Amino acid sequence: MELTINVSDYMSDDEIRDIIRDEIKYNIKNWADNDAERILTNMSYKMAIGFIDKLLTEEQKSKIQIKTTEIIDKLSEYVVFYRGSSYDKESAGYAIMEKACRDFEPEIRNKVKEIIDKKAGREIVKKIAFDDRMMNGIIDKIAEVLTEYGNRTI
Repeated sequence: MELTINVSDYMSDDEIRDIIRDEIKYNIKNWADNDAERILTNMSYKMAIGFIDKLLTEEQKSKIQIKTTEIIDKLSEYVVFYRGSSYDKESAGYAIMEKACRDFEPEIRNKVKEIIDKKAGREIVKKIAFDDRMMNGIIDKIAEVLTEYGNRTI
């Protein structure tokens, strides 16, 4: 059995709007109260960053640039080719590698066939059907290996 009640039969549009407005205010205040520490911390960091940006001298900016370059030079393959997660976005290096894999897909296909041909022999290669799904799986595996071990030639 289903019961349908039309709220507008009992309340005016203004009353409905007031209730909705009050509920939204209550929920926003409740959310802010429960998460106030995190919100204040994030706001403080943003203010501090803006304040520091205004105070940095050209010499300090130059030192930061030099130090950043030193750090980048020491980064591991894992950091450069970071795949990302549900909390962090992928690295620029990973995005570049992904694009390169897509751009060079025909060359990768040919190289994979060449390697299999050399390793397995022509007869086996002829029997293997290189459909798109299989090749996409191989390309995905190559991208995974490059992500884990850095960019190495195939």
